[in-house]
Amino acid sequence: MNMSEKIKAITFDLDDTFWDVKPVLINAEMKTRKFIEDRVGKLEWGSWEDFKQIRKKLIDEDATYEFDVGKLRKKLLLMKIQERVSDPETAIELSEDAFQLFFKERNKVEFFPSVLDEIEKLSQIYELGCLTNGNADIEIIGVSQFFKFNISS
Repeated sequence: MNMSEKIKAITFDLDDTFWDVKPVLINAEMKTRKFIEDRVGKLEWGSWEDFKQIRKKLIDEDATYEFDVGKLRKKLLLMKIQERVSDPETAIELSEDAFQLFFKERNKVEFFPSVLDEIEKLSQIYELGCLTNGNADIEIIGVSQFFKFNISS
């Protein structure tokens, strides 16, 4: 019995498997911050430690934030915007626009060499699936044709 007879499906975690996610996230974060600051003025974004404390507090208040990074990011953007924008509707609208920009930029990835060739080959032999946290969109990225299933948290 060969390997393709034993293995029915292969599932990938996309970030840091198909591309280096750190520069993608840094770029998306910086563009999002600039977008917001162009509209509300300079903000103090805090340190990594500050972020972790805020994240922990939010998770303590609502456990769904722990696994829904999109929801968490939206909340954090809204909280930052509310430091300068008192009108609730305006703050929500701006935070949604900022999140959409982040999401768009977060999906501009540069694949590691030969990834596309290899997943195309594998997709002809196996059913391929991917695991995402909901922020990597295989349609936008342009690899959905290779995957039979997508598991988002």
